[in-house]
Amino acid sequence: MRKLFVLIRWGVPLGLGAAVLWRRRARTSSGPASVAEPPLRLVNTGPSRTTGAATDAGAPDAGGVAPADAADAAASLGRKVVTDDLKIIEGIGPKIAELLDAAGISTWSALAACDRDRLKEVLADGGERFRIHEPATWPQQAALAASGDWAALKQLQDDLKGGRTT
Repeated sequence: MRKLFVLIRWGVPLGLGAAVLWRRRARTSSGPASVAEPPLRLVNTGPSRTTGAATDAGAPDAGGVAPADAADAAASLGRKVVTDDLKIIEGIGPKIAELLDAAGISTWSALAACDRDRLKEVLADGGERFRIHEPATWPQQAALAASGDWAALKQLQDDLKGGRTT
């Protein structure tokens, strides 16, 4: 399930592209800045993964690790962890996370349910530069993240190099 976000200015929804262009034009224009600009506000108009209801993007239930679990995750992994952030998986960066999300794999449990062949297919569809990646351990890492077993995830990732067993 994908979330849909809309930028709001003066109470009017703007498409993301329009908002970016408008913001660039406002910064580069040499006109007087006498009119105060209201801040852009990011609003989630789609259902939340946790509650099924639409929420503001900054709200506590908009996709974060539970506070007690967040401390364990941060202590084990040495960084802040956000629920279903695929980039905590060794070997997955921002571009691969985008590819997986476009293919409908946007949660740790969805990634854990995938097999290596499906992941290789997604990478191959992304282009030549993604074909070199080896996703064999990604489902195992995602299953550990989904279950909240941060110590085991850290141990597994310490044994990996770029998502591959060494």
